[in-house]
Formats: sequence, C-alpha cells, structure tokens
Amino acid sequence: MKRKETSYSSSSDQESDPSSLHNGKRQKTELDDPQFISLTVALVVLLTIQALLLLEEMYVVAAIEKRKQKKIHNNQQKPDDVPIKRVNWHEFSSSISDRHFKRMFRMSRKGFKLLCERIESRVGKDQFKSQDYITSHFCQGEGPCAEVNMYNAHKHIAGGYICGEVKLAITLRLLAGGSYLDVGYIFGVKSSNYIYEIFHSVLKEWICHDNISCYKLKDIIKDADKMYEVSKHFARGRSGGILGGIVGALDGWLVKIECPSLKKDGIKNPAGFISRKGFYALNVQVIVDKKKRVLFMYMGAKGSEHDSAAYKSSKLYSTLEEMFLDPQSEMHKNKYDIPFYIIADSAYSL
Repeated sequence: MKRKETSYSSSSDQESDPSSLHNGKRQKTELDDPQFISLTVALVVLLTIQALLLLEEMYVVAAIEKRKQKKIHNNQQKPDDVPIKRVNWHEFSSSISDRHFKRMFRMSRKGFKLLCERIESRVGKDQFKSQDYITSHFCQGEGPCAEVNMYNAHKHIAGGYICGEVKLAITLRLLAGGSYLDVGYIFGVKSSNYIYEIFHSVLKEWICHDNISCYKLKDIIKDADKMYEVSKHFARGRSGGILGGIVGALDGWLVKIECPSLKKDGIKNPAGFISRKGFYALNVQVIVDKKKRVLFMYMGAKGSEHDSAAYKSSKLYSTLEEMFLDPQSEMHKNKYDIPFYIIADSAYSL
C-alpha cells in the first residue's frame, strides 16, 4: 500500500508542475527567447553607462567646487592681490626714536638727512625723488601732465615710486646686517629681486660715486690750506697736538667675494683672489680722515696681494710719485720740509 501511494503522489506532482518535463523535454519560456535576452543585456549596458556618466559628472562638479574653495583660500592667505601702498618716509621716520633710528641705519637722523641732501644735490631732484618731491610734483599735480599720468599709471600697477629716502634706508639697513625679508616687510617692497636691485643701484650710483661719498685726496694734497684743514682734526682730541700734519689714515680691507669665474667675470685663474684668511676677496685700499670720511679708495687689487703692493698699483701712488720725482714741482723741491703725511701700519714700506 505504501509503495502505491508514493507512485501516485509523484505522478500528480508531475502533472501540476508547469516546468516539468513533457516527453522527457523542458517546455520553452520567454527567457529562452534570443531577442528578449539581447534586449535585456542592452538595457543593462545602457543603465550602466548612464550610471557611469552620472558619477563622472558628480566627480567633475566636486573637483570644480574644490578648486574654487582652494582659490578662495589662497586669495585669503596671499597678500599679493592686495594693492601695494608705498611707505611714506616722513611717517616712518617720525614713528621711531632717534636711538632706534641710529641702531637701524648706523647713523644719526641728522647725518641721514645730510647724506640725502648731498646725494640729491649731485644726482638731481628728478633722479633722487625725495618724499617731498613726489608729494608736490606728482601727488599734487605740480609736475608736467605726462609725468603725472606716468606716475598714476605706475601707482595703479606697482603702488607708485619709491622715494629716495626709502631707497637709501633699504641699502643702509642691508649694509647694517638686516635681512631682505625684514626690509621688504618694513618698507613695503615684496619682491626680493627688486630689493637687491635697489641695493646695487644705490651703491653704484649714489654711495660709491666719487662726487658724493668720496673726497678727492688728489685735490687735497695739491692745496696746502686744504691739507691743513684735514690735519687739524687729527691733532685735536686725545693726541694733544702730537698727531699734527696727518692728512689721512691708510689701511687695507679684505672684502669677501664669490669665487670669480671665466663666464661671468672673465677670470681664468681665480687662485689669485684667495686671501691669507682663506676666502676669495678683493684687497681694497682706503684712506680716511679723522671723521672717517673716505678720501681715497682703490678696489683693483686681488685678495692675495700684499697691502703695500696693492697701494703701489693705485693711481694715487703713481700721482704722488710723479709729484715727488718731478724736479719742477714744489713737492720735489721741499720734499723734506713738507709738514703733512699719511699714516699707515708696518705693512706699507716707506
């Protein structure tokens, strides 16, 4: 009985199952249709492509937004987009004490003013461009129309001209040991290249110019009255008149330089510039008076040259030699009676 029931139930299940085999074969459905399968695959591919395009668009939008935020952040951090405002020398000078001024620039406020006036008188007001000159000539429109328009254009692009006092202050501060970073922040000059351009220009055209910073000793030694004026300052003070007749103090100064090269300086053998102190240098010969004013300087000697040899290669030595050896000159006739002389250390032979 159990075996019959089992066969009956199994036969009934076969009849009720639509997916059962008929004559040993499975009946065909829609899933077996090739056209249906191809349409399904195409639909899946299309949806996948749309999803990828949507993800790419979202990525691009996020990248653009991130770039905008970064640009806004950089603009807030960088002060380069802020218009440059030039430092007014009078406002800056009045903001520090006399003691602080002397510590910054190694000279008094009065000496700085006298130096500015001396430079301005030699190079001209239009070249020096003092703070008062810029204010009256450009800002108040007293100058020619073309120059005022040029100044306004320069002010719009770069903040205006830098006055001569600020240029000189930048140079003196760097010579006193200041950093270009501090100088740029103090005087509102952001470019380090421009700071050193100002530095070299002031040194070359103003400070080291013969007509500005150097009294010509060759003119002094030809005039007995001028030599007396110079010598009387040496006689004053602690010497009690013992050092009378001195018209200058001579000494050598090793100025450290970079190693000269053939490409930049035309020097084939830089060994001659190595000084006794072990670095490349120029042996600069300088004569100053009691007030430390430069009466003479010679910068054509290599660092390895002896002080005496460097001085003998200067024009001053050849000029003095001609004056002493010329039988017609007064200095030759009275060379043993001349009450004036130049002092130096034992490195210089008589």
